[in-house]
Amino acid sequence: MSGDILQEVLLEFIEVWLHNVIYKVNLYPSQIFRSRYKYNISLNQSSFPALNNYLRNLVLSLQPQLQRQSIHNITLNILQDLEIQESFTLTISYPATLR
Repeated sequence: MSGDILQEVLLEFIEVWLHNVIYKVNLYPSQIFRSRYKYNISLNQSSFPALNNYLRNLVLSLQPQLQRQSIHNITLNILQDLEIQESFTLTISYPATLR
């Protein structure tokens, strides 16, 4: 698989991961999420356009750093009153063939 295809798959995976973390922590009402199949499992994705656009733009902003393989962890912190209530980390390992 070429580096460009792997990068697209990684970007898509990060976006799916974000949607599901946001769903699991009830950050938004569950009614805005729809169940869909991705990676052969049932996942939840927002159907709210503003949230979808925000997450997509966030993920796309990571693309240059992913190309340079300079991102190794992505952490999503859930705050309440400026205190971290929960923290979720996605660890990224790059295939040796792309280094």
